[in-house]
Amino acid sequence: MNTIVDAFSGDYKTTIRVMNADGTSQKDLASFPRHTIYAHDSDADPLCWSADGTRVLFGVIDTDTSFHTYSMRSDGSDLTPITSSWMVSCGR
Repeated sequence: MNTIVDAFSGDYKTTIRVMNADGTSQKDLASFPRHTIYAHDSDADPLCWSADGTRVLFGVIDTDTSFHTYSMRSDGSDLTPITSSWMVSCGR
């Protein structure tokens, strides 16, 4: 079964979550203040898998002008900043 990654916004935070393609086996990986997970352009997804499928890549906006790309393992460990000036742009 394929595993998907998505971001879910609640009252005060956005949570990155992985799950099976049918929505089962949901697991929260990380949470950030609401409205901080963003894509570079409106036609892109803010989250995607690395080419080898072992890491989640996503863009975070810290301030109005501070964008960063992060990665983490598919289990939520090893949160790592990749860039300090640009965000990931995941194609659809």
